[in-house]
Amino acid sequence: MSKYVNLDSLMGKTTSVPMTNFEISGMVQMEQEGVMEDNSLFPSLSFKERVSGYIIAFIVSFLLSTMSWIALPHSLRKYAALNTMANIVSVGGTMFLCGPSAQLKRMFDETRRGATTVYLTSLLMTLISALILKFVLLTVLLMLAQYLAMIWYTLSYVPFGRSAVLKVLSRFT
Repeated sequence: MSKYVNLDSLMGKTTSVPMTNFEISGMVQMEQEGVMEDNSLFPSLSFKERVSGYIIAFIVSFLLSTMSWIALPHSLRKYAALNTMANIVSVGGTMFLCGPSAQLKRMFDETRRGATTVYLTSLLMTLISALILKFVLLTVLLMLAQYLAMIWYTLSYVPFGRSAVLKVLSRFT
């Protein structure tokens, strides 16, 4: 792998930038620093194989999510179960990229701990409510908690994302 990135298509002239200054969601830098090798879910897999694992998990997650929406008019329980499994596969897929330890460290960082706890708890409780208890209202509420927790978690990665949403919501109170 070259240590330089050719930026011809971006700048219209031949310009090379050291690879350490170029990041694709941090993965290139992580690979060079050995973070992915030491902390990967499968350390023996190459970078390309780990990215392939993530892509496969993303596709499986997308298919499960699509199936959940198809099931919704017929069975809320099937929708909840399939959608929750899609979310679990999606989160699990990211572990191919950075490894379970790094993923959990980010998820349980001080700023994300609450959202992560609500999200993971609602995932588990949704499956229990939909498949074991078969309690429709609780299942709907837990699905709502999943979505809200994921939104709040995602906003923690957007600069000023949470404060902007809180500011907008404060206008309605």
